[in-house]
Amino acid sequence: MSLSDVLMGLALLGLLGSMALPTWQNALTQTQLKARAQLLMADAQWAQWQALRLAEPIDLRPLACAATASTAPAPPGPDWSCGWQVLRPASTQLPTDILLRQRDLSPTLRMQASLAQAAWRFDAQGRWRMGAMRVVWSPALSQGKLTSLTVCVSNTGRWRWQSGSGCST
Repeated sequence: MSLSDVLMGLALLGLLGSMALPTWQNALTQTQLKARAQLLMADAQWAQWQALRLAEPIDLRPLACAATASTAPAPPGPDWSCGWQVLRPASTQLPTDILLRQRDLSPTLRMQASLAQAAWRFDAQGRWRMGAMRVVWSPALSQGKLTSLTVCVSNTGRWRWQSGSGCST
């Protein structure tokens, strides 16, 4: 085997690798999007179970994206990219919120919820009282043709997954 054959083989290998790398990166990002959506779904189901178990309302609230104060609640709005908390909210019997669970996430993926309230509340019977909503996960940095992952949550609490950023019926 001559040196030119080796160089030609390396060039071909480099060409094939450069074609496969974007596909591999997209697959990895899609896996991360699904994993984050599954985390949120699991924590929402856990919050519902806690509401039933304690017979008290339970909230899911977004975390603020601040490196110094990761436990600070986020201001009201749709951005849940840095994570969330599961809390027993303050009441007449409970003077302050009690943290039950927290998910700190790196903001490498964006998470936007179509929710005007600052929290998702489950009542003392574990019911979701906020109606239907949409949660969209997407890469924080643009990555070409990569589509977003959307979870559509019906007013009965049923979760449905689809690509793109809309919830079709």
